[in-house]
Amino acid sequence: MLNIDTVMVFVFSIYISCIGVMIYVRKHFKLKYSGYSSFFVYFVFSLVSAIFCYLRMQDDLTIWRMLSLLMLVVSKFFLMTGFLSFLNERFSKRFYSVVVVILSFTVHMFVILELDVVYYNILILIHNLLIHVYILYRVTRKWHQIEYGKQLVLILNSLFIFKVLIMIGLSLHNYVAEDFVFQYSVVRITFTSIMSLLLFVTILNLFMDIMYKGTKATNNRLKLAQLISGTGSWEIDLETNKVYASDVAFQIYELENIDGTIALEDIQSMVDKKDRDKLDRALHNLIHYNEPYDVIFKLHTNGKEKFIHSRASVEYLYGKPSTIVGVFVDVTNIKKKEDQLTYISYHDALTGLYNRRYYEEKITEYTDKDKLPLSIIVIDINGLKLMNDAFGHHSGDKLLVLAAKAIEESLDESSFSARIGGDEFIIILPNCNFKTAEKKANEILLNTKKYEVNDIQLSFALGVGTRNSLDERYSNVFKTAEDDMYRMKMLEVPSMRSSTIDTILSTLYENDRYSEEHSRAVSKISVEIARKMNMSFKQINDIRMAGILHDIGKIITSRHILRKDGVLTNQELEEMKRHPETGYRILKASAELEHLADIVLNHHEWWNGEGYPNGRKEEEIPILARVIAVADVFDAMTSQRTYRETVSYKVALEEITKCSGTQFDPKVVEVFKEYFNDIVDSN
Repeated sequence: MLNIDTVMVFVFSIYISCIGVMIYVRKHFKLKYSGYSSFFVYFVFSLVSAIFCYLRMQDDLTIWRMLSLLMLVVSKFFLMTGFLSFLNERFSKRFYSVVVVILSFTVHMFVILELDVVYYNILILIHNLLIHVYILYRVTRKWHQIEYGKQLVLILNSLFIFKVLIMIGLSLHNYVAEDFVFQYSVVRITFTSIMSLLLFVTILNLFMDIMYKGTKATNNRLKLAQLISGTGSWEIDLETNKVYASDVAFQIYELENIDGTIALEDIQSMVDKKDRDKLDRALHNLIHYNEPYDVIFKLHTNGKEKFIHSRASVEYLYGKPSTIVGVFVDVTNIKKKEDQLTYISYHDALTGLYNRRYYEEKITEYTDKDKLPLSIIVIDINGLKLMNDAFGHHSGDKLLVLAAKAIEESLDESSFSARIGGDEFIIILPNCNFKTAEKKANEILLNTKKYEVNDIQLSFALGVGTRNSLDERYSNVFKTAEDDMYRMKMLEVPSMRSSTIDTILSTLYENDRYSEEHSRAVSKISVEIARKMNMSFKQINDIRMAGILHDIGKIITSRHILRKDGVLTNQELEEMKRHPETGYRILKASAELEHLADIVLNHHEWWNGEGYPNGRKEEEIPILARVIAVADVFDAMTSQRTYRETVSYKVALEEITKCSGTQFDPKVVEVFKEYFNDIVDSN
């Protein structure tokens, strides 16, 4: 039979082994013990210890005492682990040393002094007392920093101390072994059961508290996520038709949140009338057929117009739909941007008319029989390029805008127009026969008379085509209208261009009071030089017109530069030097005058290549341009100007002679010098 020494040595060995194993496992695997898991293990070991204690009461065998003490010691270890884990305390080597020394001292005192079981129990109780006191000592300084649930655990620890003190008193009062063992066991079982129950309730409360905090934290995160994303949530109880909504939902609806619910009728009254049927149909299909609920609808709130994107799913109870849960978001800004992008993608940015992309997509919808007869009017603006070259693209843009206005004034809701090219437009007229389309075309031509840019009247060339049956190809109808438009353009454009050139010259002469006199003088002098050089009749006619038009490019030069009295700045001079290129583009736009474009372009080029705009030299420069260069400089030097003194004919001739071979063609200068008196007298 085992004696008490063997039992205590065994218990001590198990206790030390448990501590060693726990330290090794924790350090090796870098584990952190949870306070809850430690308390749970303590709870189990305490109950097992109480059971062994009860068995010892029935049959006082050493094995029951040994097992009871073993369970008690192990449970105490986990109890300490749990307490200190709640306090985020780490087990230091000093603490382990204190525990081991106390237990070692207890066992050795029992063995050396051969004390009976009463004093042994007193020493064990003192050992337990020291453990709990040590825990309380560590936490008293942190009491106000500890959460409510942890405070309950610490209060429970105080009850453990109270239990130990009672048992020490009981041990001192009852020296008789039999009475002591019985009373000690009863108290121990009673307190252990009560403490275990309290510990279980405490842990359960802590668990519920954590669950509550976790749920609350999740709800807070959900609300924050909804607030950040602007997403509202809603839920419809199909029995009561009550709508439960989130805070963000109330913000979107712009309603006051009183009890978290909204009447379904109130929401339906806010929905735009055009979208109510769509919403009701989507909700019906979701409830009865479980079809996806994904709709965008218009909402009216406090005079504001919003677009809402809503999605939802249905929940079932006992096989029947019970609740609809959904989310929605205010997509007003996105919708506006989408509409803006759609508008941009289908409209011409300058005129506001539909563009070619819209026309090509829309025309496919006009293939049905109910659209017949289908008429089209193809329109082209006359003189747009000439307007751009003469007055700049801003003037050309004005002409395009006025053209769109003239077209739109003649259309009704059933038809539409589009800009399909730079200066080309088209009008689609469904259910319109050829005669009606012709009347519409004439009405548009009359509208053009009301608009002009820089004194140049808006002018159209147009053609009409009609599709009377589905057997006719639309492409053939378009070609017919386009051919008619080109035929009209051939008749209209020459006179229009001539009128435009006259208008450009008139505008130039208004801006520069010297230009008209100077141009006519240059033309006359150039013609006389050409005659003396025995040029052909055609060349003489060309140089006569080129002399008149040589400065036409100055139409884009600023008025203040043309009228400036003083010397031009470098920047002003650079602007002035652009007029030959502008004149070239203007004349190139006219079929009747384009052969003069090169003469105008090169009349400021020098014989030695130091002129502008392209630095051409010698024979690279057209002969007529070389003649106009001499006439231009001579008239400029001898004409009266406010910004410089006029020189005599003789001085002007000397200056031109000096520049022979550098600025001017030597042959032209020689002829000019030889026939100088005749040329001057003729002018």
